Amino acid sequence: MFVQFIKKNIVFIKYSIVWVSSTLVDLVFLYIFVDIFKINLYFGVVFSFLLAVINWFILNKIWTFQNKSNKYKRQFAKFLLVSIIWLFLTLILMYIFVDFLNVYYLFSKVFTSIIVLFWNYFWNRFWTFTVKTQNYIKPEKQNFPIKY
Repeated sequence: MFVQFIKKNIVFIKYSIVWVSSTLVDLVFLYIFVDIFKINLYFGVVFSFLLAVINWFILNKIWTFQNKSNKYKRQFAKFLLVSIIWLFLTLILMYIFVDFLNVYYLFSKVFTSIIVLFWNYFWNRFWTFTVKTQNYIKPEKQNFPIKY
């Protein structure tokens, strides 16, 4: 039963592993930008997000979805659009958690990442990395008797 669950949800499991990897990249660089370089929190969120998105895209394309399409620019544009919406959601949630609820910014970042994980998964699975194939119906050969 457990093996069947794994097989049925393998793409989401891989996506979650990539999410952990990208979230770690995001958190490490966010910490570096905010605590070491003393950059404003929200600029730090944007900068660390950009680094995490590159990691996220490459690992999801190659490993999670095993997408072999050579339309990198188009896919990255779609991925970036989904990610920019994710960034805006993250900034709004970070503002609420940090400025209104006084939650430590790194905890807030983890929590916002969890919230948008499912939203991102849906859009990236069914829009960004979906390879659309066109099914052509081969016309059957018509053998009409020739009548003169």
